[in-house]
Amino acid sequence: MYRKKWFTVTSLLIVMLVLASCSSSGDSSKADGDDTTINVWALGEEGENLQAFAEDFEEEHSNITVDVQALPWDEAYKKFLTAVASGDGPDLLQVDTAWVAQFASAGMFEDLSSYIDDYPTFSEDNFFDGAVETMEYEDELVGIPWYSDTRLMFYRSDILSEAGYDEAPETWDDFTDVATKLADRGDKEYGAGIDQSNINLPFILAWQHGWQLDPDDEYGNLDDEKFEEAFKLLMSFFDEGLAPTGKSMEPIVGFGKGVQPMMFSGPWTANVISDKLPDIDGDWDVELMPEKEDHTSIFGGSQLSVFKGSENVEASVEFISYLAEKETQVEWFKENGNLPAVTDAWEDEVFEENDKTKVFKEQLDTAQAIPQTEHWLKLIEASQRSIEKIKSGDANVDEGLEEFQEEAKKILSE
Repeated sequence: MYRKKWFTVTSLLIVMLVLASCSSSGDSSKADGDDTTINVWALGEEGENLQAFAEDFEEEHSNITVDVQALPWDEAYKKFLTAVASGDGPDLLQVDTAWVAQFASAGMFEDLSSYIDDYPTFSEDNFFDGAVETMEYEDELVGIPWYSDTRLMFYRSDILSEAGYDEAPETWDDFTDVATKLADRGDKEYGAGIDQSNINLPFILAWQHGWQLDPDDEYGNLDDEKFEEAFKLLMSFFDEGLAPTGKSMEPIVGFGKGVQPMMFSGPWTANVISDKLPDIDGDWDVELMPEKEDHTSIFGGSQLSVFKGSENVEASVEFISYLAEKETQVEWFKENGNLPAVTDAWEDEVFEENDKTKVFKEQLDTAQAIPQTEHWLKLIEASQRSIEKIKSGDANVDEGLEEFQEEAKKILSE
């Protein structure tokens, strides 16, 4: 399932120079021609489960063999860096949407634009708007969406009901009111759990306040009052004791125990709760992110890209097309729980039967993609460093925010 580990982002200047010196083959094997083996890098549980789907694909394409290598999430990013530097990679890669711009800017991916006419599954009309935003980089088609991910609110309906709330909070003002009352239950009781790995939450709140990263401002616009208001709102949950500042208890554990009755997470968490916390079955639910100007959340997930210089482009494209088919997307959800990126797949009855899944669909309809800038991961890391300083007491909110803003200016001016 979708598990991320983040690393310090190495400058890609040397990588790009090395890549430029590497020769790439323009030859592509025919999908219906000679026997071909395509090597695939897939991540985490997706990598572990993809081979079974590859075998189904091979039954329909007797000349194509698919060899899937499963990469742990905590190793994949560094392996990508090595591959783009050496020019030695697989034919096909699963790429986290947060990584697309950085590796596309280094020339890691083949431009698949010439295949659009032959593969209707590649049409932008098939996908959520948020997914479409990561398909292209500088007018090149660098990947096809595979599955979708977003964040919304999980809440303990039983505990909120006991506190006098029969519905989930709809706005951030409502959320603060509910969290305050829940935190007043006693010592070590909180209103919510804010996951340490929910690294995009400051930016989700900023989008909801009407802020957008300005790609034309080389020094960034993170000093915009809308961003500052959102950042301070997030920090207020820790400052006022509505969410724990330490790492002693993961939010999902606190959710099960009832000491952190609200949290923000993705679709895999719904599966974990159902599988690992049967005692609270019927006592929890999901809802859209609390609203400021809107309910915007982040559109994440993975896409499939062909490695630059692959000699098996056409066979790789054929496999991508199979994974992007409506029927395959539905089966992948049934087997792995990943939400389809193809909107028509949501018409299947398996989604109509699950009210929680319907909420994820509603959130995905308006979710926003990560800005397509190669600096995004560095900005995330800088924001996390400042947040940790504030939470630990090494800086107050204004000091931590100013430090982040100054570091962001340096990052964006590189």
